[in-house]
Amino acid sequence: MKHSKKLHDDGLVYRDNKLVNYCCKDGTSFSDLEVVDKEIAEDTPIDAEGGLFFINYQVVNGAQDDAITVATTRPETMFGDAAVMVHPSDERYQHLIGKTVRIPVIHKEIPVIADEYVDVAFGTGAVKVTPLHDFNDFEVAKRHSLTGTQVIGFDGKIMNTGTKYDGLRVIKARTELAKDLQLVVAQHKKVLKVCYKCGKTLEPLPKEQWFIKVRPLADKAKDAVEKGAITIYPKRFKQVMLDWLDRFHDWNISRQIVWGIRVPAYKCVTSGEWFVSVNTPAACEKCGACAFVQDEDTFDTWFSSSQWPFATLKAQHNPELFNYFYPTTVMETGYDILPAWVVRMSMIGLYATGKVPFTNVYLHGMVRDKKGLKMSKSKGNVVNPLAMVEKYGADALRATLVFQTTPGGDVNFAEDKIVGMRNFSNKLWNIGRLIKTYADNAATPAEKPSTEAQEILKELRNMHTELEKKVHKNMNTYQFARVFDDMYEFVWHQFADVYIERLKEPVRSGNIEVLEEMKKIFSVDLKLLHPFMPFVTEAVWKELYGEDTSVFDA
Repeated sequence: MKHSKKLHDDGLVYRDNKLVNYCCKDGTSFSDLEVVDKEIAEDTPIDAEGGLFFINYQVVNGAQDDAITVATTRPETMFGDAAVMVHPSDERYQHLIGKTVRIPVIHKEIPVIADEYVDVAFGTGAVKVTPLHDFNDFEVAKRHSLTGTQVIGFDGKIMNTGTKYDGLRVIKARTELAKDLQLVVAQHKKVLKVCYKCGKTLEPLPKEQWFIKVRPLADKAKDAVEKGAITIYPKRFKQVMLDWLDRFHDWNISRQIVWGIRVPAYKCVTSGEWFVSVNTPAACEKCGACAFVQDEDTFDTWFSSSQWPFATLKAQHNPELFNYFYPTTVMETGYDILPAWVVRMSMIGLYATGKVPFTNVYLHGMVRDKKGLKMSKSKGNVVNPLAMVEKYGADALRATLVFQTTPGGDVNFAEDKIVGMRNFSNKLWNIGRLIKTYADNAATPAEKPSTEAQEILKELRNMHTELEKKVHKNMNTYQFARVFDDMYEFVWHQFADVYIERLKEPVRSGNIEVLEEMKKIFSVDLKLLHPFMPFVTEAVWKELYGEDTSVFDA
């Protein structure tokens, strides 16, 4: 609450009636980052969001057949048109710029304007401008001082047209209008904006909401990333973050949902002015009376969670605790919420505290099915991780998500891969038991390892020293897959398959020095593998060193 008021007092939060992404099913607006792009195939029928429609707008005071044909994917919004628009250098329409045309059915007169926004290669090169139902048209309207009419309500039905189409759902109105006007419809491939929650088409609708002026905040966060105050792993995501910081525009933080932090804004009933207060005010800050009402909206969850790194610590009212833990060392999360969460935490954290919220960001990939497809119930390709844990063990599942993966890359999840990691877990058990058996059954120690055994041990030590160096280097740069892959290769294919076999005879002969060296190397391996396979490494450690010991404390 405190920082939302500070943003408002600093002029970084404002209330405005602007176009927002609105889900008529869920009854709330969303920011651009909560919008999902859905590809509509070229041959999609018009009752399923397909088609490119061609509408004739009759020229006022022109000949009977004097008209301009516009191409649109949304004919039902023509009732809210404010203009027809062409490119200023398009020779086909030079004679019509500045003239007036009529919207079909309602016969409302609107101007023909010229703007470089128009793509002359799209459709006929002439498009309609519907300011209150298209984000780009909204900006065009501001440039040309045009006003529009809202013709789609928050219930997803046509409104304000004075026609038989009022009250119809958008798709129904579209198909009816195409039929009534006998519109020419061409196949058309496009990208539709849909709700990330329910998958329904989002409507650009005008709504009074609270917005954050992002640019001042984004510029500071970008500077922090460029100067190395925040380091991104893998490195390729650094540019992704910078690109998002460059393209961010003002952020709609209002939501019409029950679950969330209610916006601490109040409206004076007398003047209609808004004020923000951390605590419920005793009286209106604008007129001094008690006649005020609180905004019914709640905050965007991403706005609330953007304050998490410092808010959780500030709430303790312990400066020493805050200074110790803020900024945090590593923020680990999925790359899919880099713009929604990581970028916004960076912006808000810097604004609120003057310091970055974290110095390192590690981004992991998404878990997909064995073919690389996104898991979904509808596809029937969801793998239940709890079932995999029950069947193969938690360590096998953890290792599967790391083994042979690309840092920050998606993981193709296959059961046979878990089997392989279960087998590796068993291998660790078998190595541990073998070494313990040798130790328990050790005969009278030999005086000194043979020259051959000493050479083998030296070779093993050198190889292991290089392995440790690689592991520490890769751990420090968050190359976790490389660490595990190297450990897997060494433990199974070098230590177990090669060196234990070559040193078997001296150990059987009771050479304690060789046995202790093998045990020492394996104990280091258990420690290095512990972050990836904590249960089996802990269990094997206790087998070797006693129940009252732990690999974690070693």
